[in-house]
Formats: sequence, structure tokens, C-alpha cells
Amino acid sequence: LLNLAHCGLVGEPIRALARSQALCGVRDLDLSHNQLEDEDVIALLLDEALSGVERLRLNHNHLTPASISKLVRSPQLARARVLDLSHNVVGDRGALALAHAEELAQLHTLKLANARLTEDGLNALASSPHLSRLDHLDLNGNHITQRAARALADSPHLKPHIRERWLKNFPTYKKW
Repeated sequence: LLNLAHCGLVGEPIRALARSQALCGVRDLDLSHNQLEDEDVIALLLDEALSGVERLRLNHNHLTPASISKLVRSPQLARARVLDLSHNVVGDRGALALAHAEELAQLHTLKLANARLTEDGLNALASSPHLSRLDHLDLNGNHITQRAARALADSPHLKPHIRERWLKNFPTYKKW
């Protein structure tokens, strides 16, 4: 574990980290609460040392759909099992990128709490065959309509215990 949460890494410090050998062999990288911006994430993606990361926590930063789209298409994340993008502006465009990212097919945990997702983004996630290995999907704090909950509950790609959660949270679903 390399825990760099709350370290104020932004701009040149994160670029220096990306250029260093400090990330070689790191499997668990926590960069949460650092005010990272799009350019900072892109700098990290240029470093092949990230290719061994299995758990990447980028929650509570300033990431936008632009950097998230680049992040999830990166071959550096092919081994990722846990990805936390909570409290970033993922939005529907970022959710669509996540849904189409074959590189994330090994994910077991995806955290998107308070990520500004709406029905379109949630529908994209529900229809993604690349997220079929998820054991945990955190969507707390997003605008989840009954139609989006239904899409999640009916998804042929999400595991039954994840689909069941949406049935429990939206009991009116059973009346449709």
C-alpha cells in the first residue's frame, strides 16, 4: 500500500511522483483527497509503473469526465480490481466511458458515490458486459430514478446480489 491521501499532491509533485520509481510494484495506491486535476491523472497514466496497481483510490479529487475517460481506457489499469472515483465529477459521460472500458473487465469493486450520475449514466453501467465481475457497486448519492433502478435490477451483466439491492431499495419496482 502506498497511501498518499491528504498529501496535497497536485501539479508538479504528482508529476514528479509519476516520473520516479516510487510506483514500481505498488499494488494498492491511495491518492484520495489530493485535489488532483485532469492533467495530474494524465501524467500518472504515462508511467508504466502503474501497470501493477490492483486498487486505485482517486476519490475526493477534481477529476472530470475527460480524465476519467482517459483513465479507464488506459492499459495501465488492466489489473485493477478496485477503482474508487467517488466524489469526482464522473457524470454520465464518465459513466459511459466506464461502461465501454474493456480494460476494466477485472474490476470487483467500483465506487461512484456522489459522482453526479443520472439515469443515462446508470443505464450505461447497467448495460455494460465489462462490469460483470463486480461484487460491489457503490452508487450512493447519485440521482437514481425508478427507471434507472429498474435497469440496474434487470441488468443481465450485474451479479444477482447487486441486482437484488435495487429491488430492495425501490420496492415499487415489483409492481411494474
